[in-house]
Amino acid sequence: MGSDPAFIVTPTLGKFKKNIQDEFFKDAKYNPRMKIDTKVALVKYHPGYDPKLIENLIQTGCKAIIFEGTGLDMLDVLCTML
Repeated sequence: MGSDPAFIVTPTLGKFKKNIQDEFFKDAKYNPRMKIDTKVALVKYHPGYDPKLIENLIQTGCKAIIFEGTGLDMLDVLCTML
């Protein structure tokens, strides 16, 4: 916040211009090593959601399920259905 933008788009040319100061990237050979598991699901729960879909996620080997609710205490209803 309060600094120059990292990239600038020129509307007439439609190109990106790098606007980053090099002092932030002193080690150009840095290669982060992270193991990210892609077997994760984001479930957007809503009234009328079929709990069999969650059983399907579990059967297919999903490692984590993240539930997104509406804030109307709908997830406790889902938990009693499973």
